[in-house]
Amino acid sequence: MRLHYIAGLAFCLLCAAPAGAADTAAESMQPALTVQTSGQILPEYTILIGRNSAQTPLTAPVYEKNGVLMVPLRPVAEQLGYTVAWDEEKQCAFIEANMVYMHLYPGVDMYERIGSLKTVNLNHIYQYGIGPENVEGMLYVPAKLFEAFFNDVFIEEGSLVIAPQEVYLHRAP
Repeated sequence: MRLHYIAGLAFCLLCAAPAGAADTAAESMQPALTVQTSGQILPEYTILIGRNSAQTPLTAPVYEKNGVLMVPLRPVAEQLGYTVAWDEEKQCAFIEANMVYMHLYPGVDMYERIGSLKTVNLNHIYQYGIGPENVEGMLYVPAKLFEAFFNDVFIEEGSLVIAPQEVYLHRAP
C-alpha cells in the first residue's frame, strides 16, 4: 500500500510540470527592464525559465521589497505553461497548473495552494512576507511563489532561474 502511495505522489509531481514548459534553448541573455516601485530596483536581472540548456530568457522587471524578490505573475506563469486570469468578482488573480491552483489577492500575504486531486492532498498555505502588488497595471508576486507549483527557484550568476523540478523514479532492487 505504501509503495502505491509513493508511486501516486511521484506521478502527481511529474504531471505538475507542464510538458513544454521550456523546450527551446536560449539564443541570448537579455537583461530585464526596471520598474518604479516602493521596493528596491535590482540591477539588470534576467529571468530564466527552464532547466540547463533549455532555459528561455524572459525580459521582465524584477525588484526586491522587504527582502523578497518580486516578479511579474502573468509573463512568468504563462512561460511555464500555466493559466492566469483576473477574477473580477473576487478582485483577485487566478493561477492554475495541471493539478493545483491559487487565488492571489493584492496586498494579502496568504497564498493558498489548492489541489484538484481527490486522493492526494496538495493543499497548503504559504506566506512570503509580502502580498501580491499591482505595479503599473501588472501584478507582481514573490518569485518563491513558483515553488508552490513544483518549480525550483534560485539565483544563479545574476539570473533568477525558475525551473520545473526533476523527479526521478528508481526501482527498488
